[in-house]
Amino acid sequence: MKKQILNTTVSIIAIVWLLSTTYANYTLTNNDINNISLIENKIEWLVNNGKITYSQLETKLDKLSSKKNISEKNQAILNEISLRISEKMTPSKRNFTYKPKWGYAPTIAGTIFIEPSSTMELKVGQKIKNLTDKSYEFGITLQKLTPRMYWVQNGFYNSVFYVWDNGVLVMDTLAWGGGEKVIAAVKSVTDLPITTLIYSHQHEDHIGDVQFFLDEAEKRWVNLEIVSTDKTKEAMIHNGSTLTLATKILDFKNDSFKFEDETISVEWLNNAAHVSDSATWLFENEKVLHIPDYVNPNQVPYLGFGGSHTYNWFRDDLTQIQKHNFDYFSGGHGNIGSKADLSFMLEYTANLELALAQWIEASYNENFFIAKYNNHQASAKAERDFIISTSMDILRDTYGEMYGFEASAPYQLEMLIRAGE
Repeated sequence: MKKQILNTTVSIIAIVWLLSTTYANYTLTNNDINNISLIENKIEWLVNNGKITYSQLETKLDKLSSKKNISEKNQAILNEISLRISEKMTPSKRNFTYKPKWGYAPTIAGTIFIEPSSTMELKVGQKIKNLTDKSYEFGITLQKLTPRMYWVQNGFYNSVFYVWDNGVLVMDTLAWGGGEKVIAAVKSVTDLPITTLIYSHQHEDHIGDVQFFLDEAEKRWVNLEIVSTDKTKEAMIHNGSTLTLATKILDFKNDSFKFEDETISVEWLNNAAHVSDSATWLFENEKVLHIPDYVNPNQVPYLGFGGSHTYNWFRDDLTQIQKHNFDYFSGGHGNIGSKADLSFMLEYTANLELALAQWIEASYNENFFIAKYNNHQASAKAERDFIISTSMDILRDTYGEMYGFEASAPYQLEMLIRAGE
């Protein structure tokens, strides 16, 4: 009976109620605690798969506990489960390394995760299984997207490459040895040489391993063409970059070039929040779009929105990116994405703004500028800490089980506060 109940996912309340009513005694035994732990695991599974939230469950259990004629035994079981749920919702019980027992919840409910394959094409919306574990191994994760297009990850960085009849185009070289891994990934699917590179933007953590590609081209007697926008070239010169500059320059605002039968178009972001030369790179026929550091699919944003210098215009940038005609999204970090990942990010940032606005208003009812803080700067910090921590409490119910939330959301709330100052 209990096994059958614990295998049911229709109603977690039914699980709790049916289990509690099977007891005749009035004190919790070790066996009771073990069964409550099984329920706790089932609850985590349901929450992580988007079936119910902890806040919703807590409300339902409160209603159940208030029923008349409930026995002391049943009340004890409900209290124990409620306590465990409450602990999961309490900020003090989590630190920035928090990870749910069942693994992180997907940012998009119902996502199908598969093992990577260099021969089987990924369906739009599917993602790579256990990618974080693979990333910490710093090997190669390679996935075929379309008949000509591949996604490759090393460590926590990723990009794409395109294979045609006479050569290969690689989007970003990666860095810190990742370039060698990308070259190895290309060689695992084709004997054709890499003939073209694209610098997506100026940041050298994405393009720092260009020398590996130059050396490989020399070995194979290939005249390697490097493509970037004029804005990226200007930024690299201004920053004193020692990397080889692009040999083919495109207009940052709107341009394109042909790689055999494929057209690759570049378009600037009207008010780039990340870095001045941020731009979208679209493989038009393959419908693959690449722009690093804006959206990490299946994660909340990285720290301060991927190293963006401001939150201002960030949502405008996301909206502009989403308007392009693409199926697959490559974000430079995170998993393989689609338009749904842009929708998630727009919803997430909107909810950040709503939570923050609510608790900024609530802070007006609190008096932080009192003598116990010793100086007005400490008072201001206490007020800001209150706003951020209480905003986190609101957001945690929806996003708390997701990858990176505890580590990054405080940075993001801080950036939103500064954007409004």
